[in-house]
Amino acid sequence: MSDLSAKDQRDARKWLIKMMDRPDLHEEGLHAWLEGRPDRRDFYLSLHGKMSRATAGAELSGMQPGQQTVRTAPQTPSRRYVWGPVAATGLAFAILLVAGLHGLAGYRNDIPDGKLRTVLLSTRVGEVRPERLDDGTVVTLDTGTAIDVKIAQGVRTVVLRRGRARFVVTPTTMDRPLTVLNGENSVVASAGTFDVSDRGNLSALVVEGSAEVRLRPAVFIAGANRSINLGAGQKLVFTSGQQAAPAAIAARPSDAQWIGGVKSFSEVSIGEVLAEANTYSETKIVLADPSLGAKLITAELHIRDVEAVAKAVAGFLRLDIDRTRPGKLILTAVN
Repeated sequence: MSDLSAKDQRDARKWLIKMMDRPDLHEEGLHAWLEGRPDRRDFYLSLHGKMSRATAGAELSGMQPGQQTVRTAPQTPSRRYVWGPVAATGLAFAILLVAGLHGLAGYRNDIPDGKLRTVLLSTRVGEVRPERLDDGTVVTLDTGTAIDVKIAQGVRTVVLRRGRARFVVTPTTMDRPLTVLNGENSVVASAGTFDVSDRGNLSALVVEGSAEVRLRPAVFIAGANRSINLGAGQKLVFTSGQQAAPAAIAARPSDAQWIGGVKSFSEVSIGEVLAEANTYSETKIVLADPSLGAKLITAELHIRDVEAVAKAVAGFLRLDIDRTRPGKLILTAVN
């Protein structure tokens, strides 16, 4: 395995990502690639083993999505390969696959002195990409997301300008936690895994560990707490001007599943499902009868595949898909 080229090691991580996402599409290609060299198989299976162990440690009450059976390699009559369920939370994916790292031990905990600079990271519509920050934090940017990163001695700040991002924060030698700013509000954590979203409102969700949501006094409702602590499996949603005081609530399992692509919705409004699917595509799903958006649906959907979502919802509502208008999939009554 030590003689495996850097390119083969990168390819192994790419194959693992593909098998997490759509094993049905990539199984044959992975089989052909593995057969090219025996040491490719050893390296690939070592990655899968580390992912499985990391994922097992991330199973949280109420936060574990419906298990996807992800095939680590195709099965043939001549050889029996390792199979296994891998949770689609993306925590192991982010930790093990970014930048070719095999764990967090190699992350830099010492941020060099020097002039503070701001690094802008962003994703296009439909793109989901992990990045490793200088302090060891792994951040996964969802579709259409932009953040400003400021990390140096004495500064550990990320500004979420738009979109959604997941942060896997590791303990460092720095004397301050990571602060994610969104307008006048912020989410603060020294370690753990959490999401911060800005899509018309501030949303914070803790997958592992804990985080503190700090809301500026200017947006406070009388009697509301200025600082709200979130534990694993809890979230907070706050819209400026809302009448009710913000508070920690239990997150739905599907809330944390965006990072894996497949989401298991349970009694969720169709309007909400379509709104999320539309963020991943320039082509938008539209209900000819908007009132149907209030109907509830229970389904497992590949939320990044706008065509698949449109077909699933159309089937559920017994509608046709009108494709005559460019950039739109209009769900309309059957003629």
